[in-house]
Amino acid sequence: MLKEERPKLKYPNYWDKDPNNWGGVNEWDIYWIENQPRSALITKQNSHTALAEELKRLNQIYTGIHPACEIISGLQNELKGIAKSDENKKIWDTRDRIASLKVESELIDLESHINEKKGRQAGLRIARRGFQVYADAEFDSVEREQKRIRANENDEVIVENASPVTTHPYFHVHIPPPRVVTLSSPNNITPTCVHTS
Repeated sequence: MLKEERPKLKYPNYWDKDPNNWGGVNEWDIYWIENQPRSALITKQNSHTALAEELKRLNQIYTGIHPACEIISGLQNELKGIAKSDENKKIWDTRDRIASLKVESELIDLESHINEKKGRQAGLRIARRGFQVYADAEFDSVEREQKRIRANENDEVIVENASPVTTHPYFHVHIPPPRVVTLSSPNNITPTCVHTS
């Protein structure tokens, strides 16, 4: 094939080799599948449509006396009856299984990535919650300790003995001296004196 003829073809690399080595429709399908971009819709119909267009262009490039014309004609006939080919069906079934596995693998990878991200986010939320609970407990503990210290300082019971125990002159009953008890509360209420007997 001449270099100036290459731009007429969509897949010139496939046709660059000797026409006797072009192979059949099955070889074309394998080549076509392997050379499609990831985003392309890869179907048997698309492959066979592309081959039919390439064969039409090849017929325009090669004249009727060129040996490639006979091979092109053979490929066109094979393409017409390809629906009956079990081997071609196996190629496309295999391709579909591989594509399905690739899609499933990509979905699993995506799901794994999302779960990993969710896991990290959940872990951070749990850590934040745990830290908050710990901080609250520490704060409560410090507050309780401070209240206990204040209570020890303020809630001293002072017992004062006013005089020694006396007896009543008529009844000989022991009357204890009055006891003064100072009470205070955490709310800083003024202490009161209580006389007890």
